Amino acid sequence: KLKTLDMERLLFGAAILGFYENGDVFESIYSPNSPDQKGDYKALLNQKQEFKGVYKIAQSKICYLLDGAKDWECAVLYKRKKLDGIYYWGVKGKIFAKIVKVMDIPTYEKMKFDHSEAEKARRAEEKRLAEEKRIAEEKAAEEKRLAEEKRLAEEKRIAEEIIQKKLSLIPSETDLEKAQFYLQMIQDFSKQYPDEFDFVELMGLFSISKPVLDGVFDAEQKNNIKNLRNLTDSSSNFVEYEKSQIQIKISKSLNDIDLAIDLLSLNIDNLKTYMQENMTSNFISKILEEIKVSEMTLNNPNSLLEINNANSRITNLHKDIKIIEEKIILAESNIKKLKDYLQENMTSDLLPEILDIIKSLEKNIENPILDNLNKVNEDVKQFISLKIDVTNVQSKESENKSSAETFVSNEESDSININSANYDNEMSQGHLLKSRSKIFPN
Repeated sequence: KLKTLDMERLLFGAAILGFYENGDVFESIYSPNSPDQKGDYKALLNQKQEFKGVYKIAQSKICYLLDGAKDWECAVLYKRKKLDGIYYWGVKGKIFAKIVKVMDIPTYEKMKFDHSEAEKARRAEEKRLAEEKRIAEEKAAEEKRLAEEKRLAEEKRIAEEIIQKKLSLIPSETDLEKAQFYLQMIQDFSKQYPDEFDFVELMGLFSISKPVLDGVFDAEQKNNIKNLRNLTDSSSNFVEYEKSQIQIKISKSLNDIDLAIDLLSLNIDNLKTYMQENMTSNFISKILEEIKVSEMTLNNPNSLLEINNANSRITNLHKDIKIIEEKIILAESNIKKLKDYLQENMTSDLLPEILDIIKSLEKNIENPILDNLNKVNEDVKQFISLKIDVTNVQSKESENKSSAETFVSNEESDSININSANYDNEMSQGHLLKSRSKIFPN
């Protein structure tokens, strides 16, 4: 039997669960309280019938005064010694109910909420949403998997198409070329595996097939190759070797195609870079046309030869641009020479001809064609050499002659002046001598 203090510690602010001896289930809530004071009490019977009132613990008893009742009803509380948490209600020594759970009120309220219809509905909805989310995630994962499979399949298809496209670019071999490659394989194979065939038999068949290596592939040689193949095909080692060599050859051809395509792509990019850096260049129209044609080849080549031809055209275009730019620089230099000459010789009889030449140079610079630039620059070179340089030489000779004549004239004048001075000096000296002879006779 619990005493007052033990009962207070157990029941103040607690909720208890249990059942009566007739099987009815009860839930009781005791509000927080103080010794010898009344506290609120609430009970629920079989989850349906609710009771409210007050309670008070005193003299090792708990007493209740339910709403609407006139008298207090009291009971005592027993604890089962061997089982913690199990208590019994009794009146006058008789047990009428068993307590199976004691908890604090917040825990009880949470328990009630967790088991409420609203909470059940909430949990059901949460479960439904979680299930929907799971299904959606599984669907999304499956869609992602299928999309990835589709992507990989598409990549594989595109890669296969690219390989097939590149294989179609490999130049087809003639029957002669195939036979020559076959004979070369036999030679290489025999060096690596000298004991694979009967050497005498092999050499007998190979020797009569040698004209194929020199380009002969008539009916006789076709038959010789057939007989030789009957021998080599009897060796599984040679058959595998031949397959590997053919694959190596194909791989080399594919690599050559890749290199040619990469080079064409690079060449096109270089042309675009040149245009960006030389927007006023006279070659823009040619470059644009070449880019247009080359990009069509790059995007859908018909053969390796077509790709190589495009690369060759661009290489030649680069060379032509470089050479023509050099010729343009030369033409501009010639224009400057002619203009400088005119500035110093504005009355020259060559004026009309020089102006025509300058116009021709400017026209060829504006619309540069290598042959025309070469011709006009050569013509200017001859014109300058035969007319301007000659005129300059004659002018200098004339200037030199005039200078020489002036120099001679000056020398003669100086000579006359000197002679005259000498004559006057001599005359003066003679006069003095005569005068001295008169004053100082011998």
